[in-house]
Amino acid sequence: MLRPEVEAVESELEMNGYAAVPSWRNDGRWELWTREVVTVAHDAGVHFTSGPSETFATRDEALAAGLAWHKEQQP
Repeated sequence: MLRPEVEAVESELEMNGYAAVPSWRNDGRWELWTREVVTVAHDAGVHFTSGPSETFATRDEALAAGLAWHKEQQP
């Protein structure tokens, strides 16, 4: 089960593949959450939602890291 603040950005995760979420520590930092869809059959996929491996000072920094991550995932 995801934290409520991660569930709140579900549409952003679905649309972009990444989202910035306030840190669970309530320390003013931001977490980058990502979503990958891995195809397991021609009509089925598995969604992997990953939580923070690091935090960022601002939401903009977290989103910039998400955009960079997303670009790396593109073929």
